[in-house]
Amino acid sequence: MSGYKLEVANYTGNAGDSIDNDSNTYSDRDNVSCYFINVILSVKTIQQKYGIGDSFGVHNGYKFTTRDRDNDFNRHNCAEMYKGGSWYSRCHSSNINGKYLKGKHSAHAIGVNWSHWKGYNYSLKATQKCVRDVADKVANLITETTNQCLVSSSTGFGARPSDCGELRKSENKSGVYKIYPDGTSGFNVYCDMKSFGGGWTLFQRRTNGFVGFYRDWPSYKNGFGNLKEDFWLGNEYLNKLTEQGYYKLRIDMWDFDNNHRYAIYNTFVVKNEMSGYKLEVTGYTGNAGDSFGAHNGYRFSTRDRDNDTYGHNCAEMYKGGWWYSRCHSSNLNGKYLKGKHSDYANGVNWSHWKGYYYSLKATRMMIRRA
Repeated sequence: MSGYKLEVANYTGNAGDSIDNDSNTYSDRDNVSCYFINVILSVKTIQQKYGIGDSFGVHNGYKFTTRDRDNDFNRHNCAEMYKGGSWYSRCHSSNINGKYLKGKHSAHAIGVNWSHWKGYNYSLKATQKCVRDVADKVANLITETTNQCLVSSSTGFGARPSDCGELRKSENKSGVYKIYPDGTSGFNVYCDMKSFGGGWTLFQRRTNGFVGFYRDWPSYKNGFGNLKEDFWLGNEYLNKLTEQGYYKLRIDMWDFDNNHRYAIYNTFVVKNEMSGYKLEVTGYTGNAGDSFGAHNGYRFSTRDRDNDTYGHNCAEMYKGGWWYSRCHSSNLNGKYLKGKHSDYANGVNWSHWKGYYYSLKATRMMIRRA
């Protein structure tokens, strides 16, 4: 079948025993402890080496679980409880797809954990799982083998970035780049590499009103506009981005006197189309006031797809596409009305700052890994 080489590193920089599967040496990266686990027949036989401890074998025979697909044997969803996606049982001995918590953490077992080495309250710095051919051992069991390396996005080791935060550190110029979120063949996004530490993936921008945002479901699903100017990236792409990890959202907004406000949300998730691109947004900080948190848990609505909880179509009433409830506290995809307007709540509105009768001059919405 295949061999697994697992690389792990701690934060003290002390490298443990290391081995390369071919040459018995490892010198590619400093301060990385490398361990080789030979896995045959879906982890039925594990040869453990070099002291890491067997924190993966107990997952043998279990199905993969994610936050929206509960296949484990616990009465609760282990992926939701422990913030990852894995072959959870009841629930885990290893969680290397857990939250990237940078060393010691207080919450139990939600980090990048390998319990036999660092326990349940230490999140590893880097992991890498590689699948390689060992057809000489299992040629009678499989008909095709492949060489592939699945690199944890938390390390930044991969050649193909999954978001703007994984672009090469030497690349500090804002602009359009191609990214490759999990399960996609890649798509173009605008990366802000300068503002607030850089690495931001933009998914909405409005500056002049030349691009209309009163659009139908397919337009909001697939995106529209010009990535270098005004645009909506697309709900399908937002889902692919935010389902691969934990993201925070930053919203910047300006009025026509060039006053600036911002809102940050520590959790931002857009679920799949089957859910109606349901929104998860929590953890507000900023100086704009929390006009987006009230939309948490609601589905996306457009003029031709009414998913809100109001008796009428909020998108049609307020001329946008948004996660409307009954109907909105913010409407950043509303009509571009250039400041004060007489019609109620149908502009580019952020109610906690400028109310429902003032349409903002400019907005941008962008995400980065939390």
